[in-house]
Amino acid sequence: MFRKERTYIFLSLLGLIAIMSYLVYSLLNSFFSLPASADELSSVNLPLANDTEMGVDLGATAQAVLEFVQATNTAVSHLPGGDCVLGPGANLTHCNLMGRNLNSVDLSDANLKGADLTGANLSGAILLRADLTAAQMGSVDLTGANLTAAILVGTDLTDAILVEANLQSAVLAGAVLHGADLRAADLTNADLIAADFSEANLLDAIVNIMQLSETFSIEGAILPF
Repeated sequence: MFRKERTYIFLSLLGLIAIMSYLVYSLLNSFFSLPASADELSSVNLPLANDTEMGVDLGATAQAVLEFVQATNTAVSHLPGGDCVLGPGANLTHCNLMGRNLNSVDLSDANLKGADLTGANLSGAILLRADLTAAQMGSVDLTGANLTAAILVGTDLTDAILVEANLQSAVLAGAVLHGADLRAADLTNADLIAADFSEANLLDAIVNIMQLSETFSIEGAILPF
């Protein structure tokens, strides 16, 4: 009799555990959109340690970001030009700083929307919270620059040098970093959604797989893991 009671209690506990497991899974699925089937899991292609390409379909989210970037770039193109006087909090909207030597300049909180910094030397520059939305920064030298919490939405950083740059909490949504050198750069908590890192060098950079899975492309990139 006692053995039957123990068996009944044991089976009841198993049933309770099964119910609780189902409830926990349902909650996780609703909050975090966990894949519900093998087909959905196979559609997410996380890389192995030596992979240089991710096949993640960002879908509507990426499309919305890219559309936002395009709209932002259009809006920036209609902004009036700034006074182009360098310094913290400066208004440098649409300023032509192409090829300028701005080594170690302090442009914290500066407005550089639509500015042309192509080929400029900004090594060691302080760009804390600077707004570089839609700026032209191809081949710019940002070696060791501090871009913490900077806004680089839709910014063109093609072939830019960002070696050991601090990009913590920076917003790089829709930015183009094709061929950029980001060796040992710190991208902790940076927003990389829909950014283009194709052919970029991320060797020793501080960045995680989840961040890179949100990018538009990392085809041909050198990854840090």
